[in-house]
Amino acid sequence: MTPLADQGVFPGLIKVARVAMLAARIDTTASMPLLPRWQYMNDQSKALVTKTTIGLGVVLVAALLLRSLFPWVVLVLIVWLAWQLFARR
Repeated sequence: MTPLADQGVFPGLIKVARVAMLAARIDTTASMPLLPRWQYMNDQSKALVTKTTIGLGVVLVAALLLRSLFPWVVLVLIVWLAWQLFARR
């Protein structure tokens, strides 16, 4: 008798198990680092990487803040425009 997964009762179960086994076999020591080796970089390269990282962090925080505040800014702008329109009449 074959297992339920082989009979098609759980079609995704075999694929998930195979992916998990493959992920367990991947050697993490052979993967390439995101940054080049820091100890071999000159001071100018280190400064460039640091400034870029800080800049991207500031942009990310600003985007998250603006994304949450944008609907409120639009609402305030609409209310202000309506106020101006009714104040003229």
